[in-house]
Amino acid sequence: MTTAKLRPHDPIVSVYPLPLDAESARDEARRARRLRKRLPPGHPYRRLPLWMPYSLARLIAGSDPSSRPRG
Repeated sequence: MTTAKLRPHDPIVSVYPLPLDAESARDEARRARRLRKRLPPGHPYRRLPLWMPYSLARLIAGSDPSSRPRG
């Protein structure tokens, strides 16, 4: 699936399932917690602490392969 067909559930809170790097994912999680919003299902930090490494958080959360950072 291409990223052109993917659309965020709530772009104010998160751009997931579009590609995210570790810092963007943590920033989204901080913003969502501050705004008392829920991150979309599959977001690496939806139910996990921010100190967890990004790759491990993606694995545990079952993140969509399309959200892998480019590079």
